[in-house]
Amino acid sequence: MEGGNELLAMELVFENVLEPLSPPELAAVMSALIFERENSGDVVIQNAALRKLVEKMETMVTRIYEVESACGLDRDLDEEKKCIHSDFMEVAYNWCKGLTFATVMSKTNLDEGFVVNQLLRTVAMIRKIGIVANEIGNPSLKYKCEEAEQAMLRDIVFTPSLYLIE
Repeated sequence: MEGGNELLAMELVFENVLEPLSPPELAAVMSALIFERENSGDVVIQNAALRKLVEKMETMVTRIYEVESACGLDRDLDEEKKCIHSDFMEVAYNWCKGLTFATVMSKTNLDEGFVVNQLLRTVAMIRKIGIVANEIGNPSLKYKCEEAEQAMLRDIVFTPSLYLIE
């Protein structure tokens, strides 16, 4: 599995963190693993459930760090925690909830093309988690991933690029 912090993604699956989440919350968590920019520090997560999910992921990263350190891997905990890119979580959450693209864009200072790209990367990560869920025999998580994917692939995100149409 590639496309995000693989260890954290698998811990989220095997610790059963993802299964009880709503599809928008699942999309938000997946977006935090794939976002291509460092956290700016300017974005404050308004949604309390998403803040708790970030805290849970930070706890898991700390636990992964402790195991890696015990095995002799030289890591910096602060650097490891930077793998949680929470700046995009509410964008993915709101898009998956069904808000219009204009509404989502009004709540962020990111470029439209970048947002579409990151939403598509989030969908790809959700798809990968769905495949993992299917392989380990977790149909509930698989169906939740399918729900999130269907909610994300709409409107401008699902429109093929004008540059790719023949």
